[in-house]
Amino acid sequence: MSGNGSEPDGIRAALSSITSRITSSAMDYGDYEPNAWVYGIAVGWDCEEDHDHDDICGGTAAMEELSASFGWDDDAVARLRSLRKAYAAAADEQVGS
Repeated sequence: MSGNGSEPDGIRAALSSITSRITSSAMDYGDYEPNAWVYGIAVGWDCEEDHDHDDICGGTAAMEELSASFGWDDDAVARLRSLRKAYAAAADEQVGS
């Protein structure tokens, strides 16, 4: 790696660092709309495990709650989910359906 940050390993490392900082923070990312949007991209509000969703994992409950709270319409939710998938792919994360 040349260290310029434009190579795939540099991009993956940068995205991983963002996700790590967010997930290790005590901050409530669901209480302020811009933070909730960023969290939705970097971590995701839906359960991303490939299984039958239930009350334990929450399925899509968090996304539904936040979309109601912040007034995100179906298009905004679809965009956020699409951005999350793109982020996960760029970070080389495994995201189920």
